[in-house]
Amino acid sequence: YTRWDSHGPKLGPITKDLPLVDTYFTRLPPSETLPRSALCLANNGWIWDADPLQNFALRPSKAYLRREVIAWGDCVKLRYGDGPQSNPWLWEYMTAYVETLATMFDGFRIDNCHSTPLNIGVYLLDKARVINPNLYVAAELFTGSEETDLMFVSRLGINSLIREAYNGWDTKEFSRLLYRYGLGKPIGSMDAACLTSAADIPSPFAHGPSRPGIVTPLQGSVPHALLFDLTHDNETPLSKRTAEDALSTGALVAFTWAAIGSVKGFDDIYPKHLNIVSDSRKYEVVESGEYKGVAEVKRLLNHLHSEMVLDGFTEGHVHQENDLTESFDIKYIVLHRVQPITQKGYLLVAHTAFRKGDKERGWVDPIKLRRTKAKFIYGASIDIPSYEAPVDTTTLRGLPSTLKQITDFVPKEGVDGDEPYTEIIVPDTFPPGSILVFETQMQGIDPTLDDFCKAGVDEAFGDLDFVDLNVLLHRCDGEEKDATSGEIGTYNVPNQGNLVYCGLEGWMHPLRHIMKFNDLGHPLCGHLREGTWAMDYVHTRLDKQVKTFPRLAKPAAWFKERFDKIKATVPSFLRPKYFAIVIFEAYKAARRTVMEQCSEFVSNGNSFTQDLALTSVQMYGLVQSASLDPGKPVPSLAAGLPHFASSWARCWGRDVFISLRGLFLTTGNYDAAKKHILAFCSTLKHGLIPNLLDSIRNPRYNSRDSPWWMLQNIQDYVTMVPDGINILAEPVKRRFPLDDTWIAWDDPQAYSYSSTVAEIIQEILQRHALGISFREHNAGANLDMQMKDEGFNIE
Repeated sequence: YTRWDSHGPKLGPITKDLPLVDTYFTRLPPSETLPRSALCLANNGWIWDADPLQNFALRPSKAYLRREVIAWGDCVKLRYGDGPQSNPWLWEYMTAYVETLATMFDGFRIDNCHSTPLNIGVYLLDKARVINPNLYVAAELFTGSEETDLMFVSRLGINSLIREAYNGWDTKEFSRLLYRYGLGKPIGSMDAACLTSAADIPSPFAHGPSRPGIVTPLQGSVPHALLFDLTHDNETPLSKRTAEDALSTGALVAFTWAAIGSVKGFDDIYPKHLNIVSDSRKYEVVESGEYKGVAEVKRLLNHLHSEMVLDGFTEGHVHQENDLTESFDIKYIVLHRVQPITQKGYLLVAHTAFRKGDKERGWVDPIKLRRTKAKFIYGASIDIPSYEAPVDTTTLRGLPSTLKQITDFVPKEGVDGDEPYTEIIVPDTFPPGSILVFETQMQGIDPTLDDFCKAGVDEAFGDLDFVDLNVLLHRCDGEEKDATSGEIGTYNVPNQGNLVYCGLEGWMHPLRHIMKFNDLGHPLCGHLREGTWAMDYVHTRLDKQVKTFPRLAKPAAWFKERFDKIKATVPSFLRPKYFAIVIFEAYKAARRTVMEQCSEFVSNGNSFTQDLALTSVQMYGLVQSASLDPGKPVPSLAAGLPHFASSWARCWGRDVFISLRGLFLTTGNYDAAKKHILAFCSTLKHGLIPNLLDSIRNPRYNSRDSPWWMLQNIQDYVTMVPDGINILAEPVKRRFPLDDTWIAWDDPQAYSYSSTVAEIIQEILQRHALGISFREHNAGANLDMQMKDEGFNIE
């Protein structure tokens, strides 16, 4: 590493000052009171791929004997032991030292944090924070594992981890570093707009009044970055890329959503790797002339960085542009930062300079900004005639260079597909290292659009009943097609497939993931950027069903008004965000409407209870082919979705009464519970109720336990519903004659006599006491082609 590795210091020939191996020990001057062994101290250092949780200077490590340590000659290992009791003097001395520093400085930089034993770091930083509670701690950490990084960050309370732009070995990797540590959130992010909500904050003392507040769910993130273009002890731009790259890399770092740092040698374009321990020369302070480097540009960019951070330019986009003339060699990086409320932004076009000797502009497609105007602020390239540093024994002076400013750049404006755009075409003379900076402003978008998308939602959804809400929130493909005579089904998202439900829950299933993780690469987001078909589907499916569900007219109009404004004013890349805002606001309002109609147990319950209660809306709805009344469609419970959505397979006696207590009685939908009880009571035959109801037209009696589930639910109804005992006196018209003769539902004998619910209960008990024996009506293959003949005999 020290002499041959391309990324090592390349020390050159072996000399007395640069021996074959590192000096592993520092020897203190002789002492009259200490033995020689106490005067020999092990130098600190680092090891390739070492376990940062193990102290390589302690047994059983043999790192020093095996010459695995790359030693530093300016610091030594101290024997701290397991805690202050192991070496009281050392711990007291270092504690006093750290406390003194905490009184003098607002921040610490922990160099090679991974080589500091955790117990020591935790102890000393805790002591420092007693002196300075707001101490800022940045750390250089190379553990090789993000999990281990997080452990150091959490245990030590590290505010920022030091990252370096020059660790990107090509433009693609550099873009990844910018995205990973400096993007912030993608442009058009949804989490803040959708997931932030007003709520009452409980008292932190567990008693006292709650306080109104704004709640934003925390999703976790990578540790905050202090992103350096170049750190003090690493190779220069000339060594790792080119000297010209200092301009483009410095600009890209300044455009990140991160803390940023640099060194003067980078700004001055100093070409050589300095030995910071032994080099005593000072940098030249230059205010003008050929040795000024990129300092003038960095000053402008640092001001822009401060403005973007302080004014909340939290969203960004990093894009790579290919050079088609060089086998898709990526040279350009475009970084755009945007303030998500005002939609003001700053855009940087950087021509990176990774390859020595490359002076060409290369090919780059025009950069098109939809519904956005761009104003040119600054542009420059840098000319460095020589890579040889001036020889000076007292002063560090960078390479002579000239900044060439680009002036009079006017972006092109046009209209494409009824959508205005601004197009940035890179100048013909734009060598590697060059940059362009623009101020951008999205046009036509109302800054109050977020509020407009949420306004009036409770008024639009507040009048809906449970059956209306089933249409709005759910309806699987089979239910929707049945209810609309095949006109409407679930929506198909290209590259994803059909949604599970036609209603809002169908959209919420992918949107929950998209909003939480800002996954703008999801197929649904791509589909929304390509067109507005999804928006049209949401309101037109409701419009087409207003005749059957007149209360859906308000939600349909509410959706249309918002989507029309989004289509007219929002650029395609922001459609996913505003679609999510509208859908999520509507979903929350519909959910509130459900809870307002539910029992106190549900409405005052926790979120898990309320989630379960939504199942009562999911399973209870109106279709054309299944009903509790043979003469007209009325809402009914589905035995399961999607397979039992319609026709004879929808409503089952056993399934209805196993679930009725939870779906209807517990949630407070007493009316639906009563209608199902009375409908099945009307079908009593042979002392049984049907397993397959089939709209009471062709019920099938092949379930022995169904009447007992129904009797349990009648008892639950009596005890749980206010005045529930009155149901026992409720008259029920009987579908079949008392002698169990099979007749059609519209036969004159059908529904010709009545019984009370109490009498039906008595009849069920009496018939079972006497014994039940019959053969199913229409027994044979027409009824059930899978059953053997004896299976139709009920005994």
